Amino acid sequence: MNQSSAQTELVIPDPRATKAVHYPQLDGLRALAVMQVLLMHFLAADRPTDATWFVAGVNMISVLGNGVHLFFVLSGFLITSILLRSRESSNYFRAFYARRTLRIFPVYYLVLLLTLGTLSILVLTGVTVSDEAREAFNNQWWLWLYVSNFSQGIAGIDHSFAGLQFGHFWTLAVEEQFYLVWPLIIFLLPRRFVAWVCVLACIALPIARRVFSDGETIVPMYVLNLDGLFLGGLLAISWERISSSDRLRRGLYVVSWVAALCYATSFLTTGMARAGVFSSLVGPISRLPWPDPTTCLVLAYAGLVHFTITTRQRNPIRRILEIRPLTFIGKISYGLYVYHYLFIVYYFMIARELTSHLPFPVAIDWLIHLLIATTLSIATASVSWFLFEQPILKLKSRFSYRAGKP
Repeated sequence: MNQSSAQTELVIPDPRATKAVHYPQLDGLRALAVMQVLLMHFLAADRPTDATWFVAGVNMISVLGNGVHLFFVLSGFLITSILLRSRESSNYFRAFYARRTLRIFPVYYLVLLLTLGTLSILVLTGVTVSDEAREAFNNQWWLWLYVSNFSQGIAGIDHSFAGLQFGHFWTLAVEEQFYLVWPLIIFLLPRRFVAWVCVLACIALPIARRVFSDGETIVPMYVLNLDGLFLGGLLAISWERISSSDRLRRGLYVVSWVAALCYATSFLTTGMARAGVFSSLVGPISRLPWPDPTTCLVLAYAGLVHFTITTRQRNPIRRILEIRPLTFIGKISYGLYVYHYLFIVYYFMIARELTSHLPFPVAIDWLIHLLIATTLSIATASVSWFLFEQPILKLKSRFSYRAGKP
């Protein structure tokens, strides 16, 4: 997400509850989302040159999931739920922005200070740096201002230097821009009008992506991928109505399954046709006018989020999502998303060094690299969580939402 994106409070309005509820299974969903992002990025960084069918299959699974959009749906859903519940609070804006700042900014700006801050000191003190580092120094303001999605989508800047990768920060920029304006919209507009804003956005964004997708620009990917945030918001607004109606609930699940099937079929057939695999069979299928893939994916995720919360406690899906290792990864998912790609080059340098003398086949060697890089990522995020993030998050108690004036 996206990471992606960013971890949010697990408090949502449940029509059966009288107070905020914590749903650990959403931590499990967040864990699955961030692990899919790791898998996709790690595959791109360490793909074997003689890729096997196994590796190709894993790559296909990773791209099919596209965990960034699950992060967006979860963020839109949870943030909208929080804002709807606290809209009458006397400190509505102050509490929201203070709590978001404590959750998002510390890790983000710590990373920038340690990397780009150090680079800036070197450049400003006259130390000779590479052209790549000089370019990173000149373009760093996009990252400091949370607009790297525009720099990547419009200016084509990849924000990488000296083995450090900031490219995934575009999802954090998208979410932060959403957080900037969404509280005001919910505060000013009646609930039904907010729902219409979500509906119109979910209709307009795919159209805009189609208009701007001319084969030469990547604006749609970085700037117009907000469907998940708005659809998550719509799910929060209509939560009580959907949950209390068997017809609406079944309708949501049917739409989600159909959307998931459309996305998977379109993606798989297009990939197979390009690779020349059964092209005579899948070629015509891939050329069908399939719905917008991002729209299909976020619709599938919306149904998944609703099902995950409302399904019975004994359901095996919930049991899996509530496994403690998964929920822990969900809790540290923001840091995991930030760190894993930032240091990806160094993680794999360590992994290759550790396996350089082992006589394993390519596929086994690749799996070991993947395991080591993932372990290092989780270790980095865990240290950050316990030593840096948790102490800061305790300050949230100073910014609780207060009841509005009677």
